[in-house]
Amino acid sequence: MAVNSDIENLKSIPAFAAFEPGALQLLVFGAETRLLRAGDVLFRRGEATNGGFIISAGSMALETHDDGRPADKIAQAWTLLGELSLILQGTH
Repeated sequence: MAVNSDIENLKSIPAFAAFEPGALQLLVFGAETRLLRAGDVLFRRGEATNGGFIISAGSMALETHDDGRPADKIAQAWTLLGELSLILQGTH
């Protein structure tokens, strides 16, 4: 079942490791899915966001270069992004 595998994958993220399975199940059911294509921007550094983001498949460049060089930092599946917005109201 996909929900069970999502819960197991969420446990691998340090911020969610201590959550009970029921809490993780609520997170899975309440999550919004966004499909991004190459070149799409999820958010920019310093922008206010309304929540954290978990990459559930694929990978994402965290910083790009204007000169076409590859990104220095790549986030892989089951990485939490924007975690500060989960604890700080209306920032980062």
